[in-house]
Amino acid sequence: MQAIREYAVVKNRQLVLNLPEYFEHSEVEVIVLPICRAEVRNTLSEKKARTLGILKGKADYTIRDDFKLTDEEFLGE
Repeated sequence: MQAIREYAVVKNRQLVLNLPEYFEHSEVEVIVLPICRAEVRNTLSEKKARTLGILKGKADYTIRDDFKLTDEEFLGE
């Protein structure tokens, strides 16, 4: 799956999206989101302090020696 992020200007409630030449698919899923104003975007991107190691001693994990994952599985293709 390929994802393309592009900003477009809406004119008369319509927009035009130019796809790159390498894009070979005949159907796409389009998600339209309004662009946030700068002050809203800054509020959303403020970083909050996090406590690291909160589950130390309470949880663990093990990756088995025979674990295998193909590139396709990893990429969800």
